[in-house]
Amino acid sequence: MYDRDATAYAASRGQKLRAAGAAAIAGLQLDGVGVLVDVACGTGTGLAELRRIAPSARVLGLDLSARMLRLVDASQPVLQADAAALPLVDGGADALVCCFALMHMVSPAEAVAEFARVLRPGGAIAITTWGPDVAWPAHAAVLQILDDLGAPKVASSHHGAPITESPENVASLLRGAGFESVTVERRPFDDTCGDAEAALYEWGSLGSTATRLSLLEPLARQEFFARARVVMAGFDPAGFADPSDVIYAWGVRS
Repeated sequence: MYDRDATAYAASRGQKLRAAGAAAIAGLQLDGVGVLVDVACGTGTGLAELRRIAPSARVLGLDLSARMLRLVDASQPVLQADAAALPLVDGGADALVCCFALMHMVSPAEAVAEFARVLRPGGAIAITTWGPDVAWPAHAAVLQILDDLGAPKVASSHHGAPITESPENVASLLRGAGFESVTVERRPFDDTCGDAEAALYEWGSLGSTATRLSLLEPLARQEFFARARVVMAGFDPAGFADPSDVIYAWGVRS
């Protein structure tokens, strides 16, 4: 999915997640660190922030999507890799960041154990993931149009969501992998979109909504956008902002 969505993600969703990633990074203790790793770095929005706050450190980005990595600034070192099988030596990293990726993993616990393996004792970790789904009337209205047009249902890519959508579960994941001094916070997502066209572009280009749309015939896709614009005109601009919460977690490798 992220190979398909890479360009649209870089233009929209990736930019909106930048602030949340920066907030996670700001909670890390990075004084004197030598190697910083960004797991599931996507198009690299967090890599520049890591280099900004730790300019003397070596920063490495890892992601499973080759097309995402091709959109990373050429000055940033990146590798294609599975989060559950990182190409790093035991204890080779001083700090690790993983933003908005654990919920996509079939086994978040396996991934977090891998994070612990590559971090040295005393190494720091920062994670963000989404809280539980919440009512979002504008998005629900768009999904209803897809239903009315007969767009097939598709499985969610959030395989690990039942394990990662609560602060208690995320804390348990970290502690179970050997992390100490675990701190978890739940904060509202700061989505400043507030624009019907921008929201429609994102919903029509990313994730399961885009997958369902792609399965319609061309005329049905045209009808979808025409009907969606009419429906969305009835919503206040605030209705286009994502109402989800973000879960932030930090810990130290024991």
